[in-house]
Amino acid sequence: MNFVILLCAGESKRFNSSTKKQYTDIKGKALYRYSLDTFLNNEDINNIFIVFDEKNLKFEKEKLLNDNNIVNKNKLHFVIGGSERFYSVYNALKNIEKKVNDGFFQNIKREDIKILIHDSARMFIHNDDINNARVKLKEVKALTLAKKCIDTIKYAKETNGVLEIKKTIDRNNLYAIQTPQCFDYNLIMDIYDKFMKDLKENPKIKYTITDDCILVEKYSNEKVFIIESLHKNDKITFISDL
Repeated sequence: MNFVILLCAGESKRFNSSTKKQYTDIKGKALYRYSLDTFLNNEDINNIFIVFDEKNLKFEKEKLLNDNNIVNKNKLHFVIGGSERFYSVYNALKNIEKKVNDGFFQNIKREDIKILIHDSARMFIHNDDINNARVKLKEVKALTLAKKCIDTIKYAKETNGVLEIKKTIDRNNLYAIQTPQCFDYNLIMDIYDKFMKDLKENPKIKYTITDDCILVEKYSNEKVFIIESLHKNDKITFISDL
């Protein structure tokens, strides 16, 4: 069973607009709807847990459930996001855990579930890439989409107010990490529980966590694999990206 966690609760601080980027209208629909619609229309995606910020959850939920163009609303589940990305992911994972324990999903056990975590800011996600990741996840427990770096990469440090190049990085083994990042449910749930425990004892570790794969690297011995994306999967960060 393939469960998507679609993250739509970000603050969009770098987007520099009065409207958060996930709700920005693009050709008649909100930005987050592009990736949501792709997952909804994929027959191999069984459930989608959409994480909204608390302020907008009720409005967006009602809008989606009243949308006659969405014929498979039974796939949709709604989760309140947190102040940081990792809190939003954890809230969704715990929501899944509760529904499994309560028997909401008939005949589905934790070990049956695969998790695909996707940032809604990557609105161009393509079914080819979703399916490639989904199929590979039958063989491994952790993987991510990524794009091989093609630009020359320089390491630089600021000196007297200007950036000075210190060295050139060999790009041959460098990859720009994307989403979805995909995991065996038991693995990612166990790892997030460990991380949340550590976070209470040392809040500063949150600054070292920029994606979910880092947690697998830090809290387990599982290997994390890369699937190279075949299609455009850029992240919308600045308003100029549109």
